[in-house]
Amino acid sequence: GKWERTISRHGRGPQEYIELTDFYLDSTDNTLNLVCPANKKIMKFDLDGKRFISEVQIPIVAFAMDQNRQGYYFGCSYNTPGKRVNANIIILDSLFRIKNIAFPISESWKSNQIGLSSPLSKYKGDIYYAEAITNNIYRCTKDSIHLCYE
Repeated sequence: GKWERTISRHGRGPQEYIELTDFYLDSTDNTLNLVCPANKKIMKFDLDGKRFISEVQIPIVAFAMDQNRQGYYFGCSYNTPGKRVNANIIILDSLFRIKNIAFPISESWKSNQIGLSSPLSKYKGDIYYAEAITNNIYRCTKDSIHLCYE
């Protein structure tokens, strides 16, 4: 294909990012949402990427993300100093408050990210997580994580 446009720019200010690791499309408001882990924020654009809508700070360093009508679900590696959340899955509600944590990461793996570059997948509105080491697949809800396939 051919290049069409630039969405945002590199930097530390508003509408800027240090690194982009994932995105998701929000069907409830028809937006494109970019995950910026180093800035700990999500940037929201219209689906064409032409118009910036907003950005929100998040309490974690997320490398993968998807959303359903129950909340926001993140795949996450070991977090940066400060408020450490040492887990692979961190579930945040619609106000980006931590609701649930699953699959703790051992201290010996603390800064290593292994496995899939995007361990989250959406099917019929549900979020699924593929665990890298065991190859198990789990269904995530706002309150729990259920093993689906092993």
